[in-house]
Amino acid sequence: MPSLIITLIRGPLIVWYCLIIKVLAAETPPSESYEFKQLLAPSAFNSRLQIQDYQAALTHQLSSLGKLDGQLSLADQGGINYYDTKDCLLKQQGIIVRHRMHHQHWQLTIKQRSVYPQQLKLSPLMASGVMQADVLAKPQLHTIYGISQSLPQQKMPATIAELIQQFPALGRIAAIRDAAELALLPITQTGLQQSVYQGPVLPLGKHRLKFSLTLWSLGNNHPPLLSEISFKINNKHHKLDTETLQSAYLILETLATMSAWQGPINSTKTHWLYQQQHRCGGAVTYPATETPAK
Repeated sequence: MPSLIITLIRGPLIVWYCLIIKVLAAETPPSESYEFKQLLAPSAFNSRLQIQDYQAALTHQLSSLGKLDGQLSLADQGGINYYDTKDCLLKQQGIIVRHRMHHQHWQLTIKQRSVYPQQLKLSPLMASGVMQADVLAKPQLHTIYGISQSLPQQKMPATIAELIQQFPALGRIAAIRDAAELALLPITQTGLQQSVYQGPVLPLGKHRLKFSLTLWSLGNNHPPLLSEISFKINNKHHKLDTETLQSAYLILETLATMSAWQGPINSTKTHWLYQQQHRCGGAVTYPATETPAK
């Protein structure tokens, strides 16, 4: 099947190949997973029937690559919110703090992000964290790397000091350690409900792409405020080959060009949330100049 892709993109193939080689060469250490993401139009997912319509269109769009097995069905649902200081100190350090209901249990997660994986290698979170890569198609193809740590936690820490007690590695970042007395505030006062639909799988070489549709809303009876389609490739054994990764990039491009479902913007969900709440300029700051990782 990859040979079919090569036939269809003879011209751009060299550009894609060089990009992928640079991405892999830059990763030290390599990512344990790649998640390819595209924000969609929320109004296209107001009902179960609309979700089915999207899956039918998705199956058709990807039919040249293989059979998409499985149906999008609700796999997880619960509250979610993000937290920062009043002046967005965490955002300035590339740190995201998330508190969510995950499979009926509250989970607290911290994640440090950068467009340069070499910078994350030096992060205090690296010792016990997991390197991941989020790939977005627009405004141009780029990769945002992250190290995350999670633990079961029902009560949200009230201050930076309490957060450091849960994640001691944060205390080795001077700007955060010196602001220990600052309060942690929710990015949105109303809170959000996250609904995750999973099921479809697309075989690709030795890998299986697992698709998810994520919806954010104000509750069960409210229309989605945000929608995102994504698929993930595990790379725990660091055996992801360039041909498979190249094909995954092309699938992401296909998702981004499905015009009936295109959203008005493309960014990460966290970027969208900061922007909607007019918090500190909107976008999450990375500890480097924000340029595509190539």
